[in-house]
Amino acid sequence: MENKPTKKEFTYDSLLSLINFPVDQYVVLPHFIKLPTQPQKEVDDNNNNSNNIVNNNNPNPQFYLQDTDVLLWDDLVQLLTPPIQSLDQLKSVFSTLWRSKVTHVSPMFSNPDIYTELIPFIQSLILQLPTLFPSHHSLPLLLPQNNQSFSLSQKQCACLLACGLFCIPSLLPPVISYNQRSKNDRVLFPAFDFRFLISARQGSLVEFLRCVLHYFNCIRTDMPSNSVTFQRQSLSKTLPGSNPNPNPKQEENSTKIEQNLPEEIADEEFNTPNTTIIKTHEPVPRYDWFNSQQKMRKILNVSNTRKIEDYHTAISHADFANQYIGGGVLRGGCVQEEILFVIKPECLTSLLFCAKMDDNEAIFITGAERYSDYSGYGHTTKWKGNYYTAENKGKEQWRKILAMDAIVCNGVLQWQKKYIMRDINKAFVAFSTVQSLIGEETNRQKEMIRGKEYKERKEGEEEEEEEEGEGEGEERVRVATGNWGCGAFGGDLGMKFFEQWVAGVAAEKELVYGTFGNKYDGNLLSEWIEEVNEVVGKKEITVGQVVEFIVEWGKFVVDEHRIR
Repeated sequence: MENKPTKKEFTYDSLLSLINFPVDQYVVLPHFIKLPTQPQKEVDDNNNNSNNIVNNNNPNPQFYLQDTDVLLWDDLVQLLTPPIQSLDQLKSVFSTLWRSKVTHVSPMFSNPDIYTELIPFIQSLILQLPTLFPSHHSLPLLLPQNNQSFSLSQKQCACLLACGLFCIPSLLPPVISYNQRSKNDRVLFPAFDFRFLISARQGSLVEFLRCVLHYFNCIRTDMPSNSVTFQRQSLSKTLPGSNPNPNPKQEENSTKIEQNLPEEIADEEFNTPNTTIIKTHEPVPRYDWFNSQQKMRKILNVSNTRKIEDYHTAISHADFANQYIGGGVLRGGCVQEEILFVIKPECLTSLLFCAKMDDNEAIFITGAERYSDYSGYGHTTKWKGNYYTAENKGKEQWRKILAMDAIVCNGVLQWQKKYIMRDINKAFVAFSTVQSLIGEETNRQKEMIRGKEYKERKEGEEEEEEEEGEGEGEERVRVATGNWGCGAFGGDLGMKFFEQWVAGVAAEKELVYGTFGNKYDGNLLSEWIEEVNEVVGKKEITVGQVVEFIVEWGKFVVDEHRIR
């Protein structure tokens, strides 16, 4: 009788030894990124226990140095310490890192001037990895349904982006595959992979690379000293027992990252001033949409021309995100989110540790600086020049980017009640997490956010004055948004407006809305919104009534589609 193989017990160490796994099946373990600065002794000990250590979410062997699957930090130091002084040397370094001959790179690297100071500066940032991250377990992952946040200094962000630009092996979430695990156990991450950007020879990716190189050029002479905070927030799955408070004050508890680490890691490693601190937040309480008697309010300001990132008086700017944060920013995508992430490159670090968003989640980035200006949109996007001027530096320190992904609208999908409510709740969790400015410097911060220290461009000055003068009594936090999910995702302009509008009112936020000159129902969308504003001004309409109306509207569209 043939002996059946016994079921193998998978432990932390045995899971790390798995190799040759399909790239579409990942399980994260543990909850941190193991940076490639581990001591040589630890590498040797690991290699004695197993010939193959997996700490990378791309099993392609070209991403590793030497003949093992472990990146040896000593090899990287030896490779990057000599200054790269020519295009041929750069290609040689890339070939070594990627274990594949690199024959062409972007024409941006053909300029000999970048080898005098810029490329050596990027090399130096990479080599500062052990200094900026003294513990190679000090970079946490923001995983689904974990309401957590942590901050990185802007220099730490620069170091990670320099590693990304050179495609440093192993600097990816530590994931493994286990085919027997269910799909619900898999956690997927965006691709923190700059090879498409480096190799692009034309189109928007060349302009994106120009933005990234401009960022490094700016910080080369003037390294910013603030921090960037990354937060993941979910919506509670149940309604609170009492009438929901639409804008709860979330309690924050500070915990050290070692709480997420395997027990075998020594505690003393984290008893340093440089230990990364994770804050844990309460979920946003679910809102009772259909029974809400909260009164609707008018949209504060509607603009046909202004870009969301140019609403200086809004403390928060919406990011029309992909469920994988950053979308196609490193692979040729070129719409609102992708452009936002290259004019504010510190946002790109989120691709490294922010897992795919669930339906009830949003991701927030606070303090990312803007370095570039641009013109055009989509494949006409062009780098326009420097934005990191003396008057603009530090102005984004309190700005929060709200990454929220809309449903991808196939056919009548967006009109079904399930998906209408999904997107309303998505916008609600994003808007609810934006808090007013607090602390000793509140007034100064408010002045900066309101634009009193900005020299407004002539285009939009009248709109800014109008925006400042349309408040309705109590001052509310402003969020700049617009045609969310209405481009590549195919959303209906009117439906997406209503979804965000009710979410903003429920979250006690004041929306400023950019329509980008789009038309709707035969007229400019801005005119259509103004008509809706007039109706709201004349009647006592509640959030519950509007939600019921758009659900019925969706039902009508679905029924009409079935009849056809």
